[in-house]
Amino acid sequence: METNDQSCLGGCLVCGGALRPWLMVPCDWRRPDRSPGYQLGRCERCGFGQVDPRPAANEIADFYDVEDYYTHAEAGARRGERAGRWVDRLRLKLAWLCDRGVELDEGWFRARLKPGARICDVGCGSGGLLGRLARLGYEVTGVEPDPQACAVAQRQVPQVFAGTAEEIPPEVQSRRFDCVVMAHVLEHTREPRRALGQAADLLAEGGLLVVETPNNDAEGLRRSGLLWPWLDVPRHLNFFTERSLRELSEGLGLKVLECQFRGYTRQFNARWIHREASIREIYDRKTDGLSNGRPVLGSPHRGANAWQLLATTAWASARRKYDSVRIVAVRSG
Repeated sequence: METNDQSCLGGCLVCGGALRPWLMVPCDWRRPDRSPGYQLGRCERCGFGQVDPRPAANEIADFYDVEDYYTHAEAGARRGERAGRWVDRLRLKLAWLCDRGVELDEGWFRARLKPGARICDVGCGSGGLLGRLARLGYEVTGVEPDPQACAVAQRQVPQVFAGTAEEIPPEVQSRRFDCVVMAHVLEHTREPRRALGQAADLLAEGGLLVVETPNNDAEGLRRSGLLWPWLDVPRHLNFFTERSLRELSEGLGLKVLECQFRGYTRQFNARWIHREASIREIYDRKTDGLSNGRPVLGSPHRGANAWQLLATTAWASARRKYDSVRIVAVRSG
């Protein structure tokens, strides 16, 4: 739920600007009986959002003790899309026709890196991307903190090491790479500045740093608020806009070459809509559905909300349209 409290929290981790109360998350929706509520603040200057206060370092691992967390499955073994009714399929088709997002796929790497290039995926999950890149002839290495995901990844790619973005394992720290990827990792880190700096330190001369996170400017987040699946507190601790991601990178001596956006069509599939409805039910149970006698989250108009989002964003700017933002950077100078 949004908070009207205008008192200032701590300073923004990116620019040091004033952090104002933004959202109060009732609980971890994946583990509602094992978690407290969480306060989110948002920077007035750069739009960066963060969980405040920060969790202790020894709490982080427990956040991922979730049976069906996506990194725990073999690539290709995850649940397929729900087919939905014909009206749901129509909405999905219309969204697809309006989608101009830039996917981080095999073609993206082929256009920028020659076969044999050294690629490190920091936070590689179950190793799906690494496996595909290895088959294209790239020399690949991964870093993954989750023991279960790390074990899955190692069955595809031998060179996957246990570690975090903040604490790169020594086997990787001593190497240099033509490309370092952090795809949907920075939002998980307790110290995002340190994590990004560690990744940049792995770059060979002229190497590319590729960083993608959920987009805190997305219209879907503005409309859905607490129900937005990419919010995912407390696994996600940081919430970036294009501006805040650029500022953090440039403050570490990086030069941003490209800014890209992706993640439009999936906001309209039946699974995404069902997920929002499930989160709503959990939060309503946690709060008894009421705050000061008023509904916390309003009525769930599932498909209607998705149609409204489509009408609002089909021709919107990329900054508002897509659920994820990506920068491609090199070391300046």
